[in-house]
Amino acid sequence: MSTFVTVVPQLRTIRGQDRFTYTTDLSIQLGEIVYIPWRKHIRNGVVVELDVATHPRAKAITATTGVILPQRYLAFLQWLANEYQISEPAAVLAALPDEVHY
Repeated sequence: MSTFVTVVPQLRTIRGQDRFTYTTDLSIQLGEIVYIPWRKHIRNGVVVELDVATHPRAKAITATTGVILPQRYLAFLQWLANEYQISEPAAVLAALPDEVHY
């Protein structure tokens, strides 16, 4: 059964939108770094919400990396974005290594 999750991509923000809905049949956890389709490429993203509302144009998560960020680290990324008035993807870019294939 497919579930819908919210992912913050590890890339520069496009049009000011920070969070994107993806679908998956995989067992996904909050804070997990996953591979997502982005235009013609596969990019990394961090799962920030589980079981969100369905979205008709949601693409499927490609795979998981096996890396799960601790909840306190996710909270730090959100604090970083709010405190420095930057987007969530910018905080993810600043706090994680360059896109690495785990």
